[in-house]
Amino acid sequence: MTPDPGLSFGLFMPLVLAGALYAVLVIAGGVLERRGSEFAETASNAAFLCILAAAAYAVVLAVITFVSKFGVIDDFVYITLVVIGFFAILAGALLLVEMLVGVIGRSRGRDS
Repeated sequence: MTPDPGLSFGLFMPLVLAGALYAVLVIAGGVLERRGSEFAETASNAAFLCILAAAAYAVVLAVITFVSKFGVIDDFVYITLVVIGFFAILAGALLLVEMLVGVIGRSRGRDS
């Protein structure tokens, strides 16, 4: 089976640009605030709006991934359930061992 080519990098480029724009706006807001400019709050609001837009685009990317990679997601869910089941059984077994050690310890304490 050939490896899955994945999503194109071009789909993620807006997130990189939004991160860079956010950094510029936050820095500009901090500099303007130190200088006492009235545009400091506007820069901070624009940075927040930039992050909101990036979050909305991340949701769009998640939907695109879910639709285009459904077979891979199916495998991911199956493997995740197996791992959760394994650790649940392991935790249950360790809990039983702990309870047995406690019962044995209490019974030996009464005998002495």
